[in-house]
Amino acid sequence: MKNLQRKRLVAQLLFLLISITGFFINYQSTMMLIILATLLGGAFFCGWICPFGTIQDLISRLGRSLGIKKKKMPKSIHKILIYTRYIILVLVTLFATDLIFSIISYDPRANLTKLLTGNVPTIAAVIVILAFSVTALFYDRPFCNYLCMEGAKYSLMSSVRLVTIQREQDKCVNCKKCDKSCPMNIEVSKINQLTNLQCINCFNCISACPIKKTLTYKKVPFNKSTKKRYLKLSTALVLGVIALFIYDFSTNQSLFNFDIGQNEPAAQEVNIDVPEVSESITAGEAEGISDGVYTGTGEGYNGSMTVEVTVENEIITNIEVTEHSDDRSWFNRANKTIPKSIIEDQSTDVNTVSGASYSSQGIIDAVKNALESAR
Repeated sequence: MKNLQRKRLVAQLLFLLISITGFFINYQSTMMLIILATLLGGAFFCGWICPFGTIQDLISRLGRSLGIKKKKMPKSIHKILIYTRYIILVLVTLFATDLIFSIISYDPRANLTKLLTGNVPTIAAVIVILAFSVTALFYDRPFCNYLCMEGAKYSLMSSVRLVTIQREQDKCVNCKKCDKSCPMNIEVSKINQLTNLQCINCFNCISACPIKKTLTYKKVPFNKSTKKRYLKLSTALVLGVIALFIYDFSTNQSLFNFDIGQNEPAAQEVNIDVPEVSESITAGEAEGISDGVYTGTGEGYNGSMTVEVTVENEIITNIEVTEHSDDRSWFNRANKTIPKSIIEDQSTDVNTVSGASYSSQGIIDAVKNALESAR
């Protein structure tokens, strides 16, 4: 079964190459396939596609080749820490404070994706990436296990999967090689059907098992117990999605996006009623510019963004972001404030939003670019 891990490594490197070349930017159809695969068969994104997961796996392989013995988190601590990524997800989803967003801006997974697509993150963010990479020499997937909120999203989606890893109890010799090989610290030897939310479908357990067909990846038998489980999980999932969409529409924010570092473009605009403000607002950076709608581009967190700036009577009256690839939770924070501030001050010399500085600067630079092109 070692061939299986070789194939997975090839797939991981292929997806890493795709990420580097930028093919995944705004690639909605690919993301729909990933989400569908997750719902049906588990968190394939984490085990096969995620660039930072791949980097951690490669460094783990390097550690083994150097003779570094892998360590396991003590069970008593592990059982507590596995909930931290879900806590982070809840905090980011429901409590959009500056402190939380400032902390999450150092997410090594998102920053590595940013780096691979040609956008240089801060020095502090790079240090965090290196710190978790070095830790992977000693522990398998340290970030994935305890801190990745993106992995938490995919694991929740995979809770209703119809295909999973199953153990034939009669064939098992209880050697526990499957437990030792699992990078997510799951005790595979104690399950018959692997429903653990930590599972990333890496199939290391299947490869490590010495008895053929003891561990297999196949359709879950639809018996009485699984019917109850699916009914409970499906109900919880549907209610959760409905609740999130209700929250989304009431706040005009997209808070539960399943992505690989980018989200679909979401045009949002800020309008000021010109007749009401024309007397109090004087021409600023739009002075000397003819009436019209001007397009400009700037660099956001995950790539370029495009804005349309409307100028009337040498006054900026409207700013609309027509295209972007930033995470919406961050982008919405910037877009709620920056266009309004620019219009009120008639200047691009405005403060960025704490916790959304990249998106803020992207909007500011795009407006500057639009005004420069108008001249």
